[in-house]
Amino acid sequence: MLAVAIFAMIFPNQGMAGDVPVADADQLRAAVLAADPGDKIIIAPGRYQTKLRFTEQNSGTEIAPVVVTARDGPGTVVLDGTGTGADITVKFTTAAYVRLEGLDITGGGYHGVFFSSGAHHISINGNRIYDNYTVQPMNSHAELKGSGTADNRPHQSGSLTASPLHPTCECECNACGCL
Repeated sequence: MLAVAIFAMIFPNQGMAGDVPVADADQLRAAVLAADPGDKIIIAPGRYQTKLRFTEQNSGTEIAPVVVTARDGPGTVVLDGTGTGADITVKFTTAAYVRLEGLDITGGGYHGVFFSSGAHHISINGNRIYDNYTVQPMNSHAELKGSGTADNRPHQSGSLTASPLHPTCECECNACGCL
């Protein structure tokens, strides 16, 4: 018993990880903001009008990443930034060791997923990222985008696997520069 108490004092956020089920947008935002290394945020099916932000305060570690996943698999959870004032639906700023799995990500004003200020070891796996273009003009929109100076770019930024990125251009391709 004493060993557990000493461990908890030395490593206050270790050993507290677990499954965190959520069923509405408020619960999802709260779970993300309070995420500890090793937490697995499990989202019930539905459409969640929200924007999510990850920083060093709600990041994982190499051996205990934070995972955000659809409870019932791909295509059952939509993260929708529409109506939230979100220029970006999911943003990683100085975040590390976070995995997004099986989510639809849409409704960002400029970007669906954005990495900046040294975010690293972020995995975007099995998601669909689409229709993130609600702010005009459409001259810098991207479904997935990273930005930063040479000093804050990570050496290993993460992975993107089985996550289709769907074009968001609604005009003639040669008129707005999309392919």
